[in-house]
Amino acid sequence: RPLPAPVPLPMKVGFFGGGKMAEAILQGLISKSFCPASDITVSEPFPARREYIATLGVVATASNLEVAKAAEVIIIAVKPYVVPELLAEVSPVLKEGTLLVSICAGVTLEA
Repeated sequence: RPLPAPVPLPMKVGFFGGGKMAEAILQGLISKSFCPASDITVSEPFPARREYIATLGVVATASNLEVAKAAEVIIIAVKPYVVPELLAEVSPVLKEGTLLVSICAGVTLEA
């Protein structure tokens, strides 16, 4: 029997990092109607990659702070060595209750 239709996420989603792993998750969220592209904000430091990510219909920015302020669920999709600096940058503006989900290999909660 077929799976039920996905229920859209009633929240804004953000990504720190717009690499290949983030792109795969983005495309899944959008193509399976879990989240409209317009409700997703992605920070990506590299201009060419940021322009490409924007073609998916999401808001693409160079600012991690913009993502931290806009999103209720944030996927951390950066290189593991970037995580401590990233969290130090955004922690002052994260809203209480923001859900952070890391897909960074080898990063512990102490980061």
